[in-house]
Amino acid sequence: GANSIGTDDLENLLATVDSAYLASPKCYWVMTFMSLVALWKTKDKNGRPILAPQFNVQGEPILYGKPVAICPSMPAISTGNKPIALGDFSRFVIRGVKDSTRVVRFDELWAEYAQIGFEAFLRSDANLQVTPGSPSPIQYIQNQ
Repeated sequence: GANSIGTDDLENLLATVDSAYLASPKCYWVMTFMSLVALWKTKDKNGRPILAPQFNVQGEPILYGKPVAICPSMPAISTGNKPIALGDFSRFVIRGVKDSTRVVRFDELWAEYAQIGFEAFLRSDANLQVTPGSPSPIQYIQNQ
């Protein structure tokens, strides 16, 4: 359904990612924690979990042998959203704008607690490197 993801959806997504990208050590599933929990809660007709929680030696959750990166900014599982991505995230490049880092110090805000606060700002941009004519290194599930 439009508000659920099943094993067929995950396996179809797995099949769309080029095997060279799947072999990368930077290949991850990316989703919110709530999406991961929704997958773990999926049951078969006898009430048994289909995708029981599994973790690698680093303590990261895994699905189909690939680690899951929790990304709070991914959308929820819902109509029209792209809630789960899979691919080689070494092709995702983040560029920081030169001399854009700024740190603000707050002396008075927490003075009654004998504390000082800091807030930092950095301008950046990000994009996915895709070779023209090649498959995208990252694919996603589109809820219909």
